[in-house]
Amino acid sequence: MLNVLLVDDEPGAIKALKYAIDWEREGYRIAGEATDGDQALEMIKQHNYAVVLSDIRMPGMDGLELLKELRAYPHTHTIAVSGYDEFEYVKQCLKFGVKDYLLKPVKEEDLLTLVRKLKSEIESDRLLDKQRILGIQAIRNDAIKQWAQGRIPFAEADRKLRSCGIVLPSSSTWTAVTVEMDALDLDDSSWTAREWQTATFAIRNVLEELVMPAGGVFEDEQGRIGLVLASGHASLTQIAELVRSYHDTALKYTKIPLTFGIGTPVHHPTEVPVSYQIALATLERKFLLGAQSVITPTTLQMDSDDISDANRQFVADMLEAIKHGKIEYATQRLHEQAEIWKRNGMTKSDVQAIIVEWMVGLYHYASQYGEQGELFFRSRAAASYRSILACRNFDQLIRIARRTGEEWVDFLEAAKWKQPLNPVFELKQIVEAHYSEQISLKSIAEQIHMNAAYLGQLFKSSEGTTFNDYLLQLRMNKACALLARTDMKVYEVALSVGYKQLDWFYKKFKETFGVSANEYRNQAK
Repeated sequence: MLNVLLVDDEPGAIKALKYAIDWEREGYRIAGEATDGDQALEMIKQHNYAVVLSDIRMPGMDGLELLKELRAYPHTHTIAVSGYDEFEYVKQCLKFGVKDYLLKPVKEEDLLTLVRKLKSEIESDRLLDKQRILGIQAIRNDAIKQWAQGRIPFAEADRKLRSCGIVLPSSSTWTAVTVEMDALDLDDSSWTAREWQTATFAIRNVLEELVMPAGGVFEDEQGRIGLVLASGHASLTQIAELVRSYHDTALKYTKIPLTFGIGTPVHHPTEVPVSYQIALATLERKFLLGAQSVITPTTLQMDSDDISDANRQFVADMLEAIKHGKIEYATQRLHEQAEIWKRNGMTKSDVQAIIVEWMVGLYHYASQYGEQGELFFRSRAAASYRSILACRNFDQLIRIARRTGEEWVDFLEAAKWKQPLNPVFELKQIVEAHYSEQISLKSIAEQIHMNAAYLGQLFKSSEGTTFNDYLLQLRMNKACALLARTDMKVYEVALSVGYKQLDWFYKKFKETFGVSANEYRNQAK
């Protein structure tokens, strides 16, 4: 509804305007009444009115003076009303930007024609404003995204932003942050594009309110949002506290659980891509610390340049030994490397970092075992990780690492017996039997005790397509067969192949075959 303010010193005139037409049916609401220009101006300062109908001759501030003042409110449209058919008044009103001029007594048909025309103009103006704002937002988000990802230099990003009237604040500290949705399953084909867009929009909108103008927000990929923060905080502790407040606010207003990964603070905008890469690596530690958290980079994340080839080889050897159940070799290799670390004077934190890297590799390998891996990690490995961080001496650290290796060997040995011989074949059988239901890669992975991401990789490697694309093509082929061979209604076909939302089925069918479902049926006859 468009709010309308009626201004006239005659109560009868206001009443006549009020009941001249059915305002609500035309999309308007009489939201205010004023008896002179002064009162009207005060009301306009406090409330938003789309349209003001004002008499010209009034005591105090008259209608012409009011129209003059209203030039400061470009989104408020004015209609002048007067009992005087004088050309000078018309010229003055046009000069002050009045939309039209009505003579008293106002005729119903004249007012109706005018408000309908005005509504069309207002809607058109609002659409143009929205397109302009969305265009600026798109340029801003794209510039910040390319800058953070290191695809364009900061100077180019700054130029693009300035072209939109956006000037980044001068700051001594810049920090990149990654935000990942924990509640949404990226492989769940039951999520529609609209649902993804709505969730992402809600999160991005809240974060933009919090971050801007001291930074920027962009959508990195489905389910992940990037932030670039400019602040005077040089301390990682201060930045983490700020980001935790973002986390709590976003959760409060969107109800979507999120995990934040913080990059290291840098002191020049050209270094933001480095901070962003560290933020991505920090987010990878989510499986260690749990979802719905704020994760900071720690000294236990060594830069790749700081890890020697010998230490990389140690991590690789330990992973292979554990994968193949060679616990004796792993124990021997661990103790040999420990002696080398002692001779080389490695610090406790450096050794902790290397062992954590080994645990990261173990987790990614074990995670292919799906729910089993998750349960094992929560019950045993997470405790080992915390012990590694808390240990006070070198020998204790080595004992924890040895015990962790033994636990992982036992788990992997037991888990292997529960794996299907051909998971891709089993997945395809499940899809063929249940394609008409709301199935997803995650739900199938849980059935065959595997990790969804790992199963998805196996499937793509084997079939040359993603699971979602495979499921879509299967459903579309089943729909074609039903359209060609049965008299089922299109909505019945959609339901029978797993689509509850008819508009989504129509869209996907046309995208797949280039014709609508009805056109396909007509061609098949």
